[in-house]
Amino acid sequence: IVDMRRAVELALEQGLGRDAAIILNNLAIEQWPVEGPGAALEALREGQALSERRGIEDIWRQCAATSLTYLIQAGSWDEALALAGEVEVRLEQAILQNRLEVGATQMVVAARRGQFERAAGLSGSLVAPARASSECTVAALIFPAATACSLAVGRSSEARELLSELGA
Repeated sequence: IVDMRRAVELALEQGLGRDAAIILNNLAIEQWPVEGPGAALEALREGQALSERRGIEDIWRQCAATSLTYLIQAGSWDEALALAGEVEVRLEQAILQNRLEVGATQMVVAARRGQFERAAGLSGSLVAPARASSECTVAALIFPAATACSLAVGRSSEARELLSELGA
């Protein structure tokens, strides 16, 4: 445990925030049987805060998810439920982002292979979720390729609409 705490300090000194947050998550797991859920939660909250500040979403989710069991053990049921809800929302956003990235890849490859109808079909299934996403990076990923696909199959009004949304 002492070595892990030192590893966190060293990682932070070297600007390795992601590594420090991962070590904090692992530290909590090691602390729990020795120091109890309170100490584990302290390390996990530190890992969440660090991840949040650095924009390391996947490690934030890991630290938060690990916290759930310890919150229940500490009797903090309402906090556990609230955090579980937040983890669930962030997980769904991450899954959507990944699905859209996969779909965008399939759409672009189909278009570059001259399979414009297939690409336009994929485009149609990606645009609505991209619109619904609160992440501007999702629209930036999907809309330009979807615009090109729309133009390739003669849907110029659809292409203009996508471009205007992207510029908004």
